[in-house]
Amino acid sequence: MSLKNIPLRLLQQNLDEIPFEDLDCLISELTDSEREIRIYDDKEFLSKLFIPLQGADNLHRKAYRKELLQYLDEETVDQFCHRHGIGTELSFREKIESISNMPWGKNEHSKEFLKIFDFPQQYLPETTEEIPSVETIQPPPDPFKQLFNYQANIVYRGIKELGISNNRFLIQLPTGSGKTRVAVEILSHFFNTTENKNILWLTNREELCEQVIESFKETWGHIGQKEIPIYRYWGGHNPSIDEEKCGFIVGSFQKIWSSLKSESINFIPGVIVIDEAHMAIAPTYKDTIESIRDIFVGTRIIGLTATPGRSYEDWEENRALSDYFGNKILTVENETGGVIRYLQREKILSVPVYEPLHTELDFELDETEVERLAKEFDYPKSFLERIARDYGRNLKISKKLIEIAERELKTLFFACSVEQSKMLCALMVYLGVPAAHVDGSTSKESRRNIIEKFEKGDITLLFNYNVFSTGFDVPNIDAIFVARPTSSIVQYSQMLGRGMRGPKMGGTDSFVLVDVIDNIQTYGYGLDNIYEYFTEYWESV
Repeated sequence: MSLKNIPLRLLQQNLDEIPFEDLDCLISELTDSEREIRIYDDKEFLSKLFIPLQGADNLHRKAYRKELLQYLDEETVDQFCHRHGIGTELSFREKIESISNMPWGKNEHSKEFLKIFDFPQQYLPETTEEIPSVETIQPPPDPFKQLFNYQANIVYRGIKELGISNNRFLIQLPTGSGKTRVAVEILSHFFNTTENKNILWLTNREELCEQVIESFKETWGHIGQKEIPIYRYWGGHNPSIDEEKCGFIVGSFQKIWSSLKSESINFIPGVIVIDEAHMAIAPTYKDTIESIRDIFVGTRIIGLTATPGRSYEDWEENRALSDYFGNKILTVENETGGVIRYLQREKILSVPVYEPLHTELDFELDETEVERLAKEFDYPKSFLERIARDYGRNLKISKKLIEIAERELKTLFFACSVEQSKMLCALMVYLGVPAAHVDGSTSKESRRNIIEKFEKGDITLLFNYNVFSTGFDVPNIDAIFVARPTSSIVQYSQMLGRGMRGPKMGGTDSFVLVDVIDNIQTYGYGLDNIYEYFTEYWESV
């Protein structure tokens, strides 16, 4: 059965966030085709949008599966019932009820359900129970895995700094140049030379946790000298930590903060690592770190970031961040120009080919938005949503997207809102471009499936809102399309960094950077200036 057999009403109600009137106008202006019906009533087109925009998200709901089943023919339903032990003597309604009541998961009847409706098998839910809360890794059979020279230099200095009790310092490396790898090398040396000291790695996003563990396992598999337990401390994981052994604990700020409030923390870290360290002085994060650290005053703190500052306007915030890490920073030592240029020459980082898209449009913030900008260091959501609805701006973006698609560039698009991301994705699907959309409400199954297709090249345009600025590790990206204006140098560098992996890091020699320029405050300096913007606050060690 195809999704084309699903009633129009059901397709429409799951695509209600798309501004179909604007989409209709864009299609009319960008194509020569004459359409007899509105896009909103085009059942064939809406069925094409179901997977790129909805994915597996609705399949978790019994009521939704039940509604889909109602449109199957009775023969198909009977065959399903016969294969899965449901009585064929039941009425059609009873059969549908029995099928929809079956547990949704990695099982045979769920797999067949997906097959009937032409959904990919990757839409089966993740089975989190298969990932243990605690695992132990063995010391390595293989030789040392070589670091690049600039990484080895930072590792050497980091080991020295970590040898000082109660010390704090920050490691700065551009996105794509191996921050995590450098950090786990330093931590591995600490484990090899220290007895019964846990290390706690804190991150603000759960999807980053497993990436950290994989990096540690790979590195420890080359240089470790003993067994090390790994503890997962996020989501549904609640491991009991053995204080008699040194262990690697990876947790989310949210989980650790919740455990602190309930007084269920049962470990003393010798080292705390703060990923995305520019968040460290935000109230909740700072309280979390200091509450843990108070348990054992000798705890070292390491920060990791590509941008060692909070804002390019609030000097006090930047100074506070620097002071928090003892004004000590470990970064690339390079005397032949900027760090970015050096790493690009070494093929570690990719070279952006800048293609600014000037809208020539004026946008103003109201008084409330100006106050929020001053407080939050970035444009407020209400302002971004207003820009996202501007038809003239979307038309210019659409024309550039068509050009990018014609050049067959694998492109990651940063939108101003969920609505804009979905609308532009729908436009490209209409034009026959393999595209998909992801936002914060997209399920893990859909996100995993979409990223996998994007990495393989089955999807060439990946639209997202507020998801992929961090924790997105697809190295071979051809273009970054930044339609989301930002006054945050941290946010901007994170978006840019998604395309920065060079050939030696599994990426590309260069990538296209499409930056949508409105008459709002923008960045008029190069990548090295962004990277080195906060250097005056720090003392290099």
